[in-house]
Amino acid sequence: LTQAASKHFSDVVIRATDLPEGPLTISTLDATASDVRTSSYAFSSGTIGRVDGTVLISFASLGNTLAKEIGPLGTILRGAGLQLSAAGPDEVRASLNLIVASGSATWRISLLSTNELSIRLVGSSGLPQSLLDSISGVTLHIPRLPLGLTIDRVRVSTAGVVGTISAANVRFGS
Repeated sequence: LTQAASKHFSDVVIRATDLPEGPLTISTLDATASDVRTSSYAFSSGTIGRVDGTVLISFASLGNTLAKEIGPLGTILRGAGLQLSAAGPDEVRASLNLIVASGSATWRISLLSTNELSIRLVGSSGLPQSLLDSISGVTLHIPRLPLGLTIDRVRVSTAGVVGTISAANVRFGS
């Protein structure tokens, strides 16, 4: 109550789910805003000293995005039961069951810039070369995140790709 009366909040927890951001959907965003000062008692505008948190791009969301980004082949991948899983701290394994072959591919996930993810093929087993050529590398552009948040680094977890996010001296509202 004293923080509301002073229009100054030490910490505010932010949580959002299923945020469409360009070609992919961010499954969850969890962040803490610190030193939040509002301009009025309507709390509709003000400044945030710092925001820190994480975003999760689930394997399902990443799989859907990859299928869309690689064009007509994406329809085949979805039909082949494309399954993604963690293969290490910066790698994702894709398992496919095509009519003519089954196998796996491993992609390395890295951050090219604060709004671009690089997905590069680093290994495969049992998949035809013609398929591998078309899935060897994808760059995903992520539009500007809310509150000026930027992705500082990424890692692969058992749930998907986790990005560490931050922003400083953010204005919000009208």
